[in-house]
Amino acid sequence: MRFRLPNIPTEFLRKALSDNGTPSSSRLLAVLHSFAAVFCLVYVTIKNHAIPDGTVTAGLGAFATAPYAINRVSGMFGGQKKDQGGGDADTVARIAKE
Repeated sequence: MRFRLPNIPTEFLRKALSDNGTPSSSRLLAVLHSFAAVFCLVYVTIKNHAIPDGTVTAGLGAFATAPYAINRVSGMFGGQKKDQGGGDADTVARIAKE
């Protein structure tokens, strides 16, 4: 018997934190950085009684999305392992499972 939590969208979260079914640590880190950025924005807003200017919010946005952006950019420029046939090793492994 499988334990299942009621009213929690586990399938949605599983899809949101994965790249084509493979768990993605960069997406998880981006979520954690987003929570930290929101905390900082709320703290500064409460402390100064004003919303920060666009430079601060842009910097927090860059901080929050940096792990995922770095992962995607490194994949575009050959940061992923290639197999002997020239394809991505992850893609070859996924096709082999099917």
